[in-house]
Amino acid sequence: MTISKGPHSHPVPFPEKTPVSVKVELDQLLRKLDQDLADIAPRSFLRHPVVQSYLSTKFPLLKNPMLSDLHISLSNRSHLKVYIESEKRSCFPAGTGWKGLLYVKERQDSELPCEEHYIRTMLELSTSEQLTDEEGLIEDQGPSSKDPLRIVICMSKTSGRRFLEAQYLQSDIAFK
Repeated sequence: MTISKGPHSHPVPFPEKTPVSVKVELDQLLRKLDQDLADIAPRSFLRHPVVQSYLSTKFPLLKNPMLSDLHISLSNRSHLKVYIESEKRSCFPAGTGWKGLLYVKERQDSELPCEEHYIRTMLELSTSEQLTDEEGLIEDQGPSSKDPLRIVICMSKTSGRRFLEAQYLQSDIAFK
C-alpha cells in the first residue's frame, strides 16, 4: 500500500487492468474481424470498419467514438496488442504462415467431405536445383534461393473440373 500526501504535478494514471466484461466485449469484436484478424495490428484494428461500426452503434451520441470509450485502458496500444495477439493464438494455433496453412489443410482433410475441400494440394520444393523457363534458360530465383519454393493450389472441386475442361487459359500477369 502506498500513501501519498501533498500536491502532485502529474495526472492520475490510466487504469491498467481492463475489466472482464470489457475484455469479453473486445474478444467478441476481435472474432468479428474474421480473416482480417490474421494480420491486424493495434493501429489498423482501431481504424477497422467493424470496430468503427460497433463503436458508433454502442455510443450513438458521440460524434467520433474511440475504443478508449469502452475503457480507458484500451487507449494503450501495447496493452491492446496483448489482447490481439492472444486472440490470434486462439484462432490460429499453428500461426498464419506455412505451418498454419498445413494445420488448416489437416483440419479440412479430417473434418470436411472431399467435395468441400478448397486447399487441393500443398507442395514444398527444394530450390537447390536450378529452375529453368520454357526456353531452357536459368530463371532468377530471387534473393533467398535457400528457402524452399512453396506452392498451394486452392479451388473447389467444381472449379477443378472446369479448369480441366477449359480450352483456353487467361492470366492477369499485372496482378501482384
